[in-house]
Amino acid sequence: MSLRALPLALPFALAFAGSLPWPALAADCETTVTQSDMNECAVAAWEEEDARLNAVYPQVMAMLKAWDADLPEAERGGAEKLRQAQRA
Repeated sequence: MSLRALPLALPFALAFAGSLPWPALAADCETTVTQSDMNECAVAAWEEEDARLNAVYPQVMAMLKAWDADLPEAERGGAEKLRQAQRA
């Protein structure tokens, strides 16, 4: 490549380099500054809490069904009512 072509090729090279994915750096969620870091930390926190909720949910449903077994027929259905409320 000649030196004359370098000024024309440089913008294209920089544009191409800018489109390459950069390695993701884990955000320090204790001292976030940028919106991108805040979003990353919010997603990580949501995923962690969602996993905890999903782990406890079957236990709660089993507990509600066990309580229903001791209730009069007219008062049963706690597990089903909880599921309906969550889907409303």
